[in-house]
Amino acid sequence: MSMSFSPDGLTLASGSSDNTVSLWNVTTVWDIAIGAPRKTFTGHIATVSSVHFSPDGLKLASGSEAPDGTLLLWPTASARAAAAPRFATDVNGNGVVNIRETSLLPNYPNPFNPETWIPYQLAEPAEITVSIYSVNGTLVRKLDLGHQTIGIYRGRSRAAYWDGKNEFGERVASGVYFYTLTAGNFSATRKMMIQK
Repeated sequence: MSMSFSPDGLTLASGSSDNTVSLWNVTTVWDIAIGAPRKTFTGHIATVSSVHFSPDGLKLASGSEAPDGTLLLWPTASARAAAAPRFATDVNGNGVVNIRETSLLPNYPNPFNPETWIPYQLAEPAEITVSIYSVNGTLVRKLDLGHQTIGIYRGRSRAAYWDGKNEFGERVASGVYFYTLTAGNFSATRKMMIQK
């Protein structure tokens, strides 16, 4: 949880363990006494651990803990207080994250032992599979993730998970492996390493 005063000292922003960001008027004790913020923003899926106003006080940045780990931007001016949150990837300012392309992101941790998470993002809904190959091209494990909607699958609760085992439930040897994400017509491959 975190708090920050606006540059003019008239507004207090607070980040909370209920995943929200609230703006409080500090010129009157009424808001704080009755527990009613001037405005509450929702959009994080984990505890908000940091909040900070822009130098002009018109925007507020909030950051959340894992597994969300996102940075969101919010309007603080009264004329825009009711607007939707401005996400870092909200390129047209309509409060919607515009994912321009489907992509496979680097796994984490890497190197790992014995488990890793494989993040990705989808620009359109698709059936998702992640195939893991040894360095000689042999299929080690196939993860069928099913149908997924548009979105960013980055945190541990959303990314693909591999436990470091093959199709028979045996731990695989240390070394380099390749993982391929298939989402409809999209396919991409990256390298990862198990280190024991």
